[in-house]
Amino acid sequence: MTTGTADSKRRAWERLSRLPVNPFWQLLGLELLDVDEGYCKVRLHARPPMLNRGIESVMGGVLATVVDEAVATLLHTAYDIGREITGHTTTELSISFLAPAVGPYVEAECRLVRKGRTLAVGEVYIRTPEGVLAATGRATYMVFGFQERKVAGPARGV
Repeated sequence: MTTGTADSKRRAWERLSRLPVNPFWQLLGLELLDVDEGYCKVRLHARPPMLNRGIESVMGGVLATVVDEAVATLLHTAYDIGREITGHTTTELSISFLAPAVGPYVEAECRLVRKGRTLAVGEVYIRTPEGVLAATGRATYMVFGFQERKVAGPARGV
């Protein structure tokens, strides 16, 4: 759970509300549960094609995608995209699998570790409905700023 102020939560929701609906989130079955500046919580609704046969746990590649998408969403709460930066892209992603992610859904809490001019880092904790820590992940993103335009000044006479 986040401990931000009502204003910081409002700003985070406003920033995210400016984004178009993400069809990839719809495909995955991701749902945004909570946000604050530098924080987000998402839920992945696990469906049969996402599960390992036999133990019915969410596949590791799906969990890695949740890490990537959670940190990408987090950046929209931390940066004012379109004003502070123009965009971002993943440069590194790691995940540690700690327990089977079994259940009808998993929830991922994501926190901003570093907000820089060129790089941002987020950490993600993925839990089962029973609260079992199934995986931890970290993603580093390159953030793109606005290029300053060099405008030639007026010509100086001789």
